[in-house]
Amino acid sequence: MQTQIQCPQCGTPFATEVHQIIDAQRTPQLKDMLLGGSLNVAQCPSCGMASRMASPMLYHDSEHEMLIVHVPMELGWSMQEQEQQIGRMAKAITDGLPPEQFKAYLLQPKTIMTMQTFMEQVYATEGITPEMIKRQQDQAKLMQDLVVADKLTQISLINDNQALIDETLFAMLQSNLQMLEQNPAPEANKQFILLTNLQARLFTMTEIGKKLEKEQLALTRFQQAVKEKGGLTYEIFLDNLIENDGNESVQNSIMKMGYQAIQYELFTILTERIEAAEGDEATKLTALRERLLTVYEQMQEQASKEMAKAQETLDLLLAAPTPEQGLQENMSRVDEPFMHFLTAQLEKANAEGDEATVQKLSPVYSMIMSAAESQMPPEVQLINALMQAPGEEQMREVINQIPAEARGQFKQMMGSLIERATAENPEMAQKLQIAISLM
Repeated sequence: MQTQIQCPQCGTPFATEVHQIIDAQRTPQLKDMLLGGSLNVAQCPSCGMASRMASPMLYHDSEHEMLIVHVPMELGWSMQEQEQQIGRMAKAITDGLPPEQFKAYLLQPKTIMTMQTFMEQVYATEGITPEMIKRQQDQAKLMQDLVVADKLTQISLINDNQALIDETLFAMLQSNLQMLEQNPAPEANKQFILLTNLQARLFTMTEIGKKLEKEQLALTRFQQAVKEKGGLTYEIFLDNLIENDGNESVQNSIMKMGYQAIQYELFTILTERIEAAEGDEATKLTALRERLLTVYEQMQEQASKEMAKAQETLDLLLAAPTPEQGLQENMSRVDEPFMHFLTAQLEKANAEGDEATVQKLSPVYSMIMSAAESQMPPEVQLINALMQAPGEEQMREVINQIPAEARGQFKQMMGSLIERATAENPEMAQKLQIAISLM
């Protein structure tokens, strides 16, 4: 649900989303956010400060027959208020549940007093031990201390905590950098510079940092080569894989980034290179071909599974009494592969003039897109509305929905988007520029 909060640091009021019910099977994306520490965390659009919101939270996992709830003490609710809210959330889980799926554990949610214990029980379903959680907490604390420390204190903290500085900590740092990069506020830019400097220091002062920096440079060279060529080619893909022979981590990353190049034509080119090579070079290229063949076979198998699952999901949606009920019951199955499949089916039906199929699939597609958009932050919804507006008059109607006091900040956000979209999506950049001129 949407709620209005005030930033504890700068006092800026803003709207944000709060999720109180997490179902591991129906809403796996919320479970991922909970495990990753980003659920119910609001970032101020003005200063960039992130803060966790106090809210009741119910977690359901049918595979582990778990139904637990946590009500933060700071809410100050009476026992009666707690029971009412817990009953309301539990009812949302059981409503519409088929009789054969109703089990005794659903009758009595287990109340957890502290958020730490609540999270330990959720983590346990993923095989994560309290020791692992303690290490992540120590890493998060170290990250906070490093961010606010001066240069000499940073150096001392890094030297004293080498055991905590691993790929997980670098991933936490990178996640924060990405979040700040998308925030146009001046204070967020200052934080971004601080974290960038910290990352550079960690690269030079730790062994894992030196390794990750080397890998990052290799991937940057690969991306730059693709950009200069105007797109990925088989030759660029192979050249970068060969150049990083012996560094399996980098090769794996290049394969993930350029997976679309792993096709029949690639193997034809690689085979020609093997036949032209001699000795160790031929052996090295042959080993690379074997690795790529393994990856190709795995991709084919995965694509086949995703296709079968997508078809099954579509059948379930179409078999429901109404599209609304079908989507409600199967929302957890709607993922990116399914949307690719659904879009492809719609395009095929349109191309073949199959109106009956178009009429069946179009409402499903529209409902999914509407549901996805409703989960987006308000500013993202407004930008999407601007991009979909057919003309300037419709753009003005969207702009009129933006409060006058928020337009300056909204302009900054769109200006930041224009910089990134100019190379990747010129049409989007042009529409954003028009929108800015109309504000």
